[in-house]
Amino acid sequence: MYELLRGVSRSLYLSLRLLPAVVREPISLAYLFCRAADTIVDAKSLPYEQRFASLRMFRKPFETSSSPDAQEILAHLGAVNSASPSVSEQRLLAHLGRCFEWFGQLEEPYPRFIRKVVLSVTQGMAMDLEVFRNGTSKQPRALGTLQELDQYCFYIGGAPGEFWTNVGLAGLPALHKNGAGLIEQGIRFGKGLQLTNILRDLATDLRLGRCYLPGEMLERVGLSARHLLETRAWPAVRPVLNELMGIALTNLDQGKLYVQALSRREGRFRLAVTWPLFIAVETLRLIADSSRLLDPTVRIKVSRPRLYQLLLRSLPAGVSNRSFGAQYDRLREGLQKALRP
Repeated sequence: MYELLRGVSRSLYLSLRLLPAVVREPISLAYLFCRAADTIVDAKSLPYEQRFASLRMFRKPFETSSSPDAQEILAHLGAVNSASPSVSEQRLLAHLGRCFEWFGQLEEPYPRFIRKVVLSVTQGMAMDLEVFRNGTSKQPRALGTLQELDQYCFYIGGAPGEFWTNVGLAGLPALHKNGAGLIEQGIRFGKGLQLTNILRDLATDLRLGRCYLPGEMLERVGLSARHLLETRAWPAVRPVLNELMGIALTNLDQGKLYVQALSRREGRFRLAVTWPLFIAVETLRLIADSSRLLDPTVRIKVSRPRLYQLLLRSLPAGVSNRSFGAQYDRLREGLQKALRP
């Protein structure tokens, strides 16, 4: 099963493999379910109605506590599997039955947590399909308001942050003594990660007909989603991006508090959430430093040497709040310098 995970989870695979086994299994399984659902949404060669129907079918077994009928789902997803250009995604869909078998072997409360997060993430995917259904590479559609963007970030990022926290608290009783406070921080942390990903992928998403930058914010600077297809719109859209980067950073600051609140006896869990946090802040710095974010030929990505440097320097953070806080603050300062006029 972890071979499937390696093929579809990219950099998150490192964090998932680092987790203690008791929490690694439910978190990894939930990720595989969400990636399978994402494959449905991204099957662009299929009509909107078919993708929406397939997503609705995929959600059904998670809407009740009864055992899922994997065969019915697999039969319905046959066309999606054929439409997927990724071999790894095809393998995931082909082995979805094994994922459901794995799901059936878990003991509560993990199945309940998985149902909740899969339904939330797929709700965000349904929102994605509905909002951008008429978007094209030449006429992208935009979300309407900042509130809609925040809601989307909750579905896709905040709910997984809550899920990781609930699983951690259930499997690692010493993780934290104030679960309620940690859950809210986990939600904000996850929303910050998702907003960072949205800003990083702006140019690519535009050419898929999707603009997650709210239309109300673009209108304030005299732009629409269509204008962002041209790199010359960069100076005008920069204030909007700065505002959204500020929101992302405020949420990632909650991630700092989140890590510092975790028991130092659970160093592996601490590191598993520290790595995405550090990578996100560094990614925001790269976004802020770039003047070519609207250029689809430019990929904003932390380089492999820099990634290894971040991972190596983070190791003391697994057991030391002081070390963790100092490293986070250094990364944050680099971002703030890039954001200054």
